[in-house]
Amino acid sequence: MVRIVREDIICTWIGGFYYKQLKKVNAYFKKEQIKILLYDDLKNNKKNVIDECFLFLGLEGCQDSGIVEVHNKSSVARSDAISRLMNESNGLRRIAKLFISPKYRRVIKYTIRNKNRKSYKYSEISSVTKDKLMNYYYDDICMLEKEYFIDLKHWKNR
Repeated sequence: MVRIVREDIICTWIGGFYYKQLKKVNAYFKKEQIKILLYDDLKNNKKNVIDECFLFLGLEGCQDSGIVEVHNKSSVARSDAISRLMNESNGLRRIAKLFISPKYRRVIKYTIRNKNRKSYKYSEISSVTKDKLMNYYYDDICMLEKEYFIDLKHWKNR
């Protein structure tokens, strides 16, 4: 566990040790039965990664249907009041349950939530924080490269 101070925020990082996690998986599966995928590869070349998965699973190649869609895009609520109204128990929700079917309530809730969202771009972390994280995870990254024959130099040079 490491504590990182960024401005006035203290963060505690516990996860992210992929090598340690994969060692546990190896207790149940052989290395040949494990396919390691990198987010950067998926982000930069979805079709190739999906084809690799199909090949790994012994399936025919995939059809190019909808793999370029963006899912789970970062966003924040435009209005916290509307967000609370949609997510917390309140009188309006109780009344809606009496008069609107569950199917239409879901449609209304989905529509209002989407209209109440705006894009959010995360700010860059400081170079000091980046260095601390790199030092913290460095040995695990090196072991992952060595044990699973993966080139992760781009993780080390960020």
